[in-house]
Amino acid sequence: MFGNFRKYPFDKHTVKLSLRVAKTNIFNCKDALRKSKTLWEDIEGMSNSEWDAILMPSTGEWTLLSEAPTVETPDPSTCTLVFTIRRNWLIFTVKTVGISVLVVYAGIFSLFMHPKEHTGDRCAQILVAALIIMYQMQQDLGLGDLQHLIWFDYFNLYQMILLLICLCESVYVHQLA
Repeated sequence: MFGNFRKYPFDKHTVKLSLRVAKTNIFNCKDALRKSKTLWEDIEGMSNSEWDAILMPSTGEWTLLSEAPTVETPDPSTCTLVFTIRRNWLIFTVKTVGISVLVVYAGIFSLFMHPKEHTGDRCAQILVAALIIMYQMQQDLGLGDLQHLIWFDYFNLYQMILLLICLCESVYVHQLA
């Protein structure tokens, strides 16, 4: 497993990128990287943005945390770069958490409609909000097959419970009116 996803999308991971040439003495990592026909001509003088452009995908989902990768040489035929990355949490927060909060508030605001005249409208708006949250709970976050719940699953469950309470309150008030 790549790391701990319980804190998704605020997670950090340490990545080890190994260059191994079997039965060969690389001598040192600096020469191996310089001769590998990459853009890494001078690995000591590279800025964080240059490392970020070379090592990270262009989607912007990940950013490099450390200034430059550290170099390990476990044996003469292996060169390993070790660096720490973190996920860009802003995209997830705006696109997923923000939208789900707005949808739940739309369901809650339906309680301001008159209970006697708009009972069907109130229930419909609450149920539509619940269906949107249910659909969002089924979406794949791109984390693979997780065997445990992450905080966002609990967040969605609490939203569903809140909408269920709103639905029960709406039906109860309709019976009283």
